[in-house]
Amino acid sequence: IIRLLEKKQEDVLQDLLNLKNETTKTIENLDQQVQEKQKN
Repeated sequence: IIRLLEKKQEDVLQDLLNLKNETTKTIENLDQQVQEKQKN
């Protein structure tokens, strides 16, 4: 059962990392869009 919990924890950590990466990408994209708009 402990092994199962460890596996679960790793999965959750991985999901969080993926989410963090996605969020970071999205924010960078938004930043770029805002900068483009400010130029015009």
